Amino acid sequence: MKQLTILKILILSFVMSIMTVGIIEAANEDFFLGVKYNSVAKKNEIYKISQTTGESVLLKQFSFPSGYWQPGASFMDSYNGNLYLKDSNGQYMQYNYINDTLTTTPVMDSDFQTMFQTPWAGSGIVSEAADGSVHIGENSLVTIEQNGKQSLYATNAKGKAIPININNGSSLQVNGVDVMDKIDGTVALSSAMSALPNSSEDATSTCGMGTGFHKGLSAISAGCAMDFATLTQNSNLSPLFKRASVNLGTSAIMNNKGFSNFALRAGLTFKLGAKKLSSSTLSMDEDLQRYSTGTNTRIAELKKENDVLRAEMDALNAKLDALIASLNNG
Repeated sequence: MKQLTILKILILSFVMSIMTVGIIEAANEDFFLGVKYNSVAKKNEIYKISQTTGESVLLKQFSFPSGYWQPGASFMDSYNGNLYLKDSNGQYMQYNYINDTLTTTPVMDSDFQTMFQTPWAGSGIVSEAADGSVHIGENSLVTIEQNGKQSLYATNAKGKAIPININNGSSLQVNGVDVMDKIDGTVALSSAMSALPNSSEDATSTCGMGTGFHKGLSAISAGCAMDFATLTQNSNLSPLFKRASVNLGTSAIMNNKGFSNFALRAGLTFKLGAKKLSSSTLSMDEDLQRYSTGTNTRIAELKKENDVLRAEMDALNAKLDALIASLNNG
């Protein structure tokens, strides 16, 4: 088997520490497990004995089913942390230091002179593939060095890549910083930033404030937008920059300690094409058009009425002239 790189060994050690944290913790304490008989209590006892001071601590008091045991046929399973104490009736008293539990195994064939632990229980826990990748577990967590970087991914029993789900209260951290908190904070900051003005439509400058919320995190923002022409005394700006707007803003996460994770933004907005009439201007033009049309219609109607009245007046005048002439002749 090829030699594992130092980085592979570190990753392997990290994963194995999660899988067997209790065993590693016990090993780091530098102690022995000892068994002796208490003649007063008439029970056997398991002790934890410090390798540094020799001090012993009682862990468990029990009795063998047969009343006797075989120390020479007993052994320690260092892979899962179980101490196997063989009873004279062929059973084993199985003590787990991590869980502080004592159980009894089925009766073994008494013809065995001794028993040995296997290198690994069940399927191989750690293996190295031909490409140098290290597989941890049957459904593997895989790590391999590629192009100067250490890759880490997971596969199922068929070797197909699957997601790595970090749960049960654990968090994914990079240099001590929670990744999900960073993502949630970024969303809150972006939401707050989006509330700020990007341009100043009908004033030299426009300012505003905004807030953003995401998964328990709050952010606040403040910023302004102003005409680009107000920032320079150059009167020879191109039309593109004369109509441009500059926007500046900042945002920060709010917490019980004040503000953190400050972010800044700056932008330049260009207006392209002909100036677009506002909706209010269009509405006014439409009102004027409707008024003008209505007025012309009314003028035409009044003209017709005036013509009718004039004809009637002419008829009355003719009758009046005829009446006067008749009186004069009489």
